[in-house]
Amino acid sequence: MNTFDFDNLRARWSEQGRALDERLGLDIAAVRARLDRSTASAFRRHRGWLLLGLALAVPMILGLLVFIALHWGQWAWVLMGAALLPLAMSELTVGVAEWRALRNLDFETAAVELQQRLDFLEARRQRQTRAVLSCSVLLWLPLLAVLLKGLFGGDLLHGLHPSVWWVNLGLGLIFIPISLGAAAWWRHHRAVGARLQHIGSGDSWTRARAELTARLSFERAAADDAEVALAAQMLPEVVRVAICALRRRLLLGILICATGLILIGLFNAVHGGTPQFILPGVLINLALVAQMAPSIQLRLALNAAPGDQTALRVRFESALQLRRRFAVGGVISLPLLLPLLAQVLGSAALGMDLFTMLGAYASGGVLTMAAGVTLALATRMRRSSMVHQCADALSGFSLASGEMLLRRWEGV
Repeated sequence: MNTFDFDNLRARWSEQGRALDERLGLDIAAVRARLDRSTASAFRRHRGWLLLGLALAVPMILGLLVFIALHWGQWAWVLMGAALLPLAMSELTVGVAEWRALRNLDFETAAVELQQRLDFLEARRQRQTRAVLSCSVLLWLPLLAVLLKGLFGGDLLHGLHPSVWWVNLGLGLIFIPISLGAAAWWRHHRAVGARLQHIGSGDSWTRARAELTARLSFERAAADDAEVALAAQMLPEVVRVAICALRRRLLLGILICATGLILIGLFNAVHGGTPQFILPGVLINLALVAQMAPSIQLRLALNAAPGDQTALRVRFESALQLRRRFAVGGVISLPLLLPLLAQVLGSAALGMDLFTMLGAYASGGVLTMAAGVTLALATRMRRSSMVHQCADALSGFSLASGEMLLRRWEGV
């Protein structure tokens, strides 16, 4: 091979290298444009949800002011309306400030400054969310009473047994410091808090921050190694389809639990002052919350860091393990919950008090037997395949779908 041949070979290599560089540059530009569009779209969608919230908050505030004015002198009603007013006004204030800040947000700002601005907005939103959640147990019944009184003229204040109001007041006042303290402990002592830091800011905000995080992560990775950055963005289509299917399944389960919570809440309101009904209702309420909350967390985990497969998978595996533990706990407690559910359904559907019909000894025997079965499941059969199959069914088969998603992830 002479010098001319070497020159031709070197020229072809150089030409191929330039073509590959151009192709790589085009791919990077295409990914960057896609991430820019998805980030802008996510924040625009979040601003739309903010506008919807503001559109609901304004008439709520006006309605509360009118309600207080019309019932002035009826101090119980005035007190309930006045207790709801600060939360509604703070929601309006936070929403307006957040909407204005996001409308003027420039995504070309330096990454550190941009993240600091968004962190400030997120911290303010989470403080508002913590305030609402901590007061939720105290104010849910006054909210329902004010709505019924203002819209339909129903007098829930005198329609319910006084014990319902006093129990709700006591539990609500106790729940405020407990919930705030638990939230503070969770943030400072649990590593999972860092992975789920956006929970409490809203689903649309979580998705918007995840899109922005993916965009900034891609820019940093592309500066180090463009090929690795491109490979990290390619979420396999089979995985993407499985994620969408699992999200729909989880949403259906969340809606079913939410419907159950509404129904059992109405049952508890109607049967206030009767321990044989209110106690089963409260326990069923807690059981529904215990199944709904980890499902919400699992669905939110699938929103995180779009395009960043490693971070997404770590979050998903952690949330899936938590969902499995709560589902297994639900199966273990099911023998004890079934007699309570029969008592609630018997009263709601047939107007019967099953515990009174059976008598104290028979009812006590049934509950003791149920507690024994629950204890046996908790101590001896927690890890059995039967319990885990029942847990999968209790979760709406989301656990099996999650495991299948992980296997597909490993196979690509």
